[in-house]
Amino acid sequence: MNNRKLIPCRGALEEFAEMKEREEKKADLEREEKKRDYQARKMHYLLSTKQVGLPVPDSSRKPLGHPA
Repeated sequence: MNNRKLIPCRGALEEFAEMKEREEKKADLEREEKKRDYQARKMHYLLSTKQVGLPVPDSSRKPLGHPA
């Protein structure tokens, strides 16, 4: 067996593996971006149709004039 022929193949395989890894990371980022976009659109719809309200901090729920 000739080892000289194996070295270029190994380099090509490593390059292919790196390319696949980059593609996978890109696909993951695109999925996350799509998920965030969907959640934003869903929240906008719910807020615009008044199906859900914005959360109010607990401190603003306390009656005025009473010490905390």
